[in-house]
Amino acid sequence: MTLNPFLHPRNPYKTRPDFKELARKDLEFRGVAKIELSGRVSVDFGDRDTVRVLTESLLRQDFGLTVRIPQGALVPTLPLRFNYLLWIEDLLLANGLAGSNVVGLDVGTGSTCVYPLLAAKHLGWCMFATEKNEESLVRARENVEANGMNDRVKLLPAGPDSFFGAAVNAEKVDFTMCNPPFYGEDHSAEHGGEKDRDASAPLPPAGRDHEMCIEGGEVALVRAMLEESSLLCDKVAVFTCMIGHKSNVKLLKKHLLEMGDKRPTPRFVFTEFCQGRTMRWGVAWTFRPQFLLPDVSLLKQRHQEKKKHAPMTFTLDLPPGDDCKRLYSYVVEWMKAIDVIVKASKVSEDRCSFTIKTFHQNWKNQRRKRREKMRLIVGSDVNAADVTQPALEPPMPKKTKVVSDDSDEMEVDQQHEDQEQRKQGEIQLCCRVFCEKADGDKMNLEVQMIDGVAGKDEVHQVIQYIKNRAARCTGK
Repeated sequence: MTLNPFLHPRNPYKTRPDFKELARKDLEFRGVAKIELSGRVSVDFGDRDTVRVLTESLLRQDFGLTVRIPQGALVPTLPLRFNYLLWIEDLLLANGLAGSNVVGLDVGTGSTCVYPLLAAKHLGWCMFATEKNEESLVRARENVEANGMNDRVKLLPAGPDSFFGAAVNAEKVDFTMCNPPFYGEDHSAEHGGEKDRDASAPLPPAGRDHEMCIEGGEVALVRAMLEESSLLCDKVAVFTCMIGHKSNVKLLKKHLLEMGDKRPTPRFVFTEFCQGRTMRWGVAWTFRPQFLLPDVSLLKQRHQEKKKHAPMTFTLDLPPGDDCKRLYSYVVEWMKAIDVIVKASKVSEDRCSFTIKTFHQNWKNQRRKRREKMRLIVGSDVNAADVTQPALEPPMPKKTKVVSDDSDEMEVDQQHEDQEQRKQGEIQLCCRVFCEKADGDKMNLEVQMIDGVAGKDEVHQVIQYIKNRAARCTGK
């Protein structure tokens, strides 16, 4: 299953590149693209050299960046790089940081220097970048110089025992980022990701040993980074890092929670980076109490939406002989009592479905309202029993008509609905209700929230209101 629907909303590659147009514009890409007789242009993503040329062409055509990726080096996948950069931008925007005022540090930038170049070109940031490997540092400098960006991207050799020291000692830094090697030194890149990879996904990225593996793996690296960051809490607003394996997210979360002993306690947030058939994770942490860390996980939002709209089921006991048509008439009467609109879809003796919608929350505090009503009738000629003991079977709503044709459709009080909609108030709750006759005098109901600002907690209250009214009908 492709994860592209979960790309960051501002990711330039939410729309798939037009390979035919790219081949027309870019001679190098045309040399590796597959051009069919029909004119369709495709790319062999299983060929490392093709992917390298494609990435260089996209950087050149989409961003005006001339970047040379050395043969055999790690090829940066641009959708993933943008997911990471744009997530950082979201964190900064939430704290009023944007544009040329932003200063960032890329730890271990690699030979392409792709994060700083994209950050400077696409987002307008000023970037520092460090790199331990001498050959990669030379190639990175060549890429920066080829694009005339020495004034926006400053490359520094990494210190032997420090992630942040070289740049942080020179300037203020708003954020740090790192796309570390994902594998331990005894874990080959070609096979290390197989367990986490979908069987139909492309092969894990190939690269040089220092780009793919590190002593202790990514967990050891991020833990060391966390330790050092606690000494720089007054110099850096937020620290971030990419994580390659889901199993390591739990380990790092536990470590973050345990950091309070003898050190400043960080606040942190995790997110997911989804692209193609590959998922990565990101962690951000800060030691500044006022720095906001919004949770902008698209996957979590989608999960919450799905959970919010998941149907809820329950069972009602009704008076002997009642069917779904009769239950619908009860519901219409109960809902009208609290200003809820009911609109039927299909109604028969065995099944019915209808929608309830309201612009109010009048189902709340029903017990208190009954007590107040009782107090008002004390001393009057009204018999209190008439209030507390409703008829076992409320009459059919006067304006609700059962249609006995083949469709078994039911008409609702349209005038009532029109009056409510003319108020143009905000919909508090809109739910779809399904009912099916069960054994004996029982009815199975399913309620699914469709819309409304009241939220799912209020759906539970509406269900409880229906249960209470049904119980009063049966005297149970």
